[in-house]
Amino acid sequence: MSQHTVAYVKIYARLHITTHKIAVIHVIFVEVDINMRKHFFFYKQLRSPIAFVITLFLAIGSVTYGYTSNLSNAITNRFFNDISYVTGNESIESYFNVDAKMLKLVPPQPESCDGEPELVCVSRVPNSNDVELTIVPSTDTGAVFNYYLLESSVTGTGGFSLVDTIFDYDPGVITITLSSFPQYFRFIAVTDNGCLSDPSNVVGTLDLDLTVRPIGMVSRDTAELNWNDPRPNDPIDILYTIEMELPAGSNAWNPIAQTNDLSHFQHVGVCEMDVNFRIRYEAFNSDSTFNCTNFSNIEGDEFTNESNRDTMEINFVSVDGNGRSIIDFNPSNSGDVIEYYILYFNPTSGSWDIIDTVGALGAYTWPASLANERAERFKVISIDSCGNLSSDQVVTAHRTMFLQSEFDACGDENTLSWTPYEGWGGDLVGYELRVDINDPLVGVQNDVLLYAGNETEFVQTELVEGAEYCYRVTAIYEDSSKFSLSNEVCVDPGTVMPAEMLYIAEVRPRGDGIWLQAFGDGDANADDVLIQRSSNVDGPFNTVGSVKMPRTPPFRFTYVDYSVTANDGIFYYQLVAVDSCNNTDTASNIVNNIIIEAESRANEENIVRWNTYNGFQGDLSRYQLSRSTGPNRSFQIIADNIDPNDTVYIDKLRDNPDDASRFCYRVEAVEGNNTLDLPVELKPFRSRSNFDCVIQQTKLLVPNAFSPNSSVEKNQVFGISARYVDFDRFRMRISDRNGKIVFETQDPTDHWDGTINGQPAAMGVYTYYITYRSRENRQEDLYGTVTLYR
Repeated sequence: MSQHTVAYVKIYARLHITTHKIAVIHVIFVEVDINMRKHFFFYKQLRSPIAFVITLFLAIGSVTYGYTSNLSNAITNRFFNDISYVTGNESIESYFNVDAKMLKLVPPQPESCDGEPELVCVSRVPNSNDVELTIVPSTDTGAVFNYYLLESSVTGTGGFSLVDTIFDYDPGVITITLSSFPQYFRFIAVTDNGCLSDPSNVVGTLDLDLTVRPIGMVSRDTAELNWNDPRPNDPIDILYTIEMELPAGSNAWNPIAQTNDLSHFQHVGVCEMDVNFRIRYEAFNSDSTFNCTNFSNIEGDEFTNESNRDTMEINFVSVDGNGRSIIDFNPSNSGDVIEYYILYFNPTSGSWDIIDTVGALGAYTWPASLANERAERFKVISIDSCGNLSSDQVVTAHRTMFLQSEFDACGDENTLSWTPYEGWGGDLVGYELRVDINDPLVGVQNDVLLYAGNETEFVQTELVEGAEYCYRVTAIYEDSSKFSLSNEVCVDPGTVMPAEMLYIAEVRPRGDGIWLQAFGDGDANADDVLIQRSSNVDGPFNTVGSVKMPRTPPFRFTYVDYSVTANDGIFYYQLVAVDSCNNTDTASNIVNNIIIEAESRANEENIVRWNTYNGFQGDLSRYQLSRSTGPNRSFQIIADNIDPNDTVYIDKLRDNPDDASRFCYRVEAVEGNNTLDLPVELKPFRSRSNFDCVIQQTKLLVPNAFSPNSSVEKNQVFGISARYVDFDRFRMRISDRNGKIVFETQDPTDHWDGTINGQPAAMGVYTYYITYRSRENRQEDLYGTVTLYR
């Protein structure tokens, strides 16, 4: 110790005043700071101040005897002056400085000491400022163990100060109380011979800070956790376990994540609840014979979830062998998902429709998919336990590839095109077009690569006649970790398939034209169907129009020939299939329209005639004749089973209670025993005629005599009996021979009973005058005489 070194002494003692007013000093321990290096010394009860000072000198270094007394007196006097004001049993701390120049102290020369202690755990005690320290004792080098010095620092890299002296060689768990955090600790072992070990490893408190995000919003559903590095000098990364207590106070701590970082974001899937968090890690001593757990403080807050901020990610969409879309997506990492919704973009409505709800993860196959007929776009969203849906706006849509083939039999080439895959962005590096070939001569060749690149169209030439080709496209992801397949398209280029069926099922008038309903062969190579017409069953036939060959069941199509009307005459129609090379291959049955004519007869009969219908694949089962009466009445069947060989029908109206005079007729030819593979619900097929109307002539009967005394009731009055008359315009007047009106009425059902003003009229001849409007809307006047008999 140099001549200018100052030793600072801090004494921890207890003063006791006896009943004889004698002061007894109980020195607990002494802290000596020599050149900013602290030393702690423990003493038993020292009743003599001189002995105390001598012992102190022995502790801090060698002194010469010549200065001992003076030094003792100086320290003793200073010490007792400091405590002279104490009046009771109290613990005191007394501070005084000793000038090392006066002491002429010699600096101690401590021996080198191996086997420093190991600090394994520094763990926070829940809900307090206490910290528990766990050490593994130092190795005893043969010197007698004296104590440990416990030092602390706020950084862990320097500025350590003495906190406590530990006198137990194996103290176990040491509990201290801190006023601020974090704090870093180390231990130094001291032996009786002055040997100081190297400082132990440095371990600090694990201090957790919690921020609830989003800040300042109603929905607070994410915990931002940050903590310090408790072992700043340790080169090995610490694996931290994040634990959550839900709800707070339940003591139900569950591990939710592990990380080597000093921060973590955790979505908290609760609707409204207090939740606590803490951090822990396991620590071992150097030879792994001892381990313990370091816990952080507990931090908690209230969490509310009023939004679902999942951003669902689809890995890929693909098409299976049955033509159904497969959607493969990553599960949510929020930890709070009840179900997932599969969304499909509806091109008709322009909206995203929920097509299914799934709870399981992995690939989903849409049962109602039509990926063989179209490209399909999908998204996935989640719903959490609070009923919040994640946004589909942040989800990248994925679209399947729709592969189509256009085979040109004339040019012997096949053009394959597909919709681009959507969803991978710049990670889509291209496509591979592969084909399975079933060659009748060579055999089966599977997975033959035809094309690799970024284009979405490829033309294959030199196809083998009679071979079958089945194509599929694969979208290539950058690192090949994902894949997508298109639908499969098969082509048989070696065989041109003619239309096996072209059938005109029905012929009817439609507005100002003639309507045809027909069926085609969707599997044929024909592209177009020609509609041809002739005025003769044997031709020649001229093309009046065309339609595309239908490609979806039941392969039905219709056509209206507006170049003629149903009343222009009888026309014959046939269909002709035209292939892609503009060659005709198949002609249909020949059918004709039905023309009906009606004629009115004077004896209250209408006669109806029509031409024979031809062309049914099955039998002409029967004709059905329908009639409509009046201007606004619908057709009602009046003859349901007319023999197919009959084309004339007489409609007897005399027994018809309907007084209408206008009658319209139409006829239907009904097919029977059709053997074509067509929907049963469309059978039997019916071809319908035009309709024709006739007006029945007015019938008005007037008697020439009557007698009120007749035994026949209907002969007792005078009146008319009429049919097909517009009674709204009826009027009848009767006058005597002098011209005086004796009876008048506008009611056609009213009759004259032969009285005048209630008195019997004279027998004789009377004149009648009747006016009415006929159904033909003509004004009719009828004059005559009637004889009254009595």
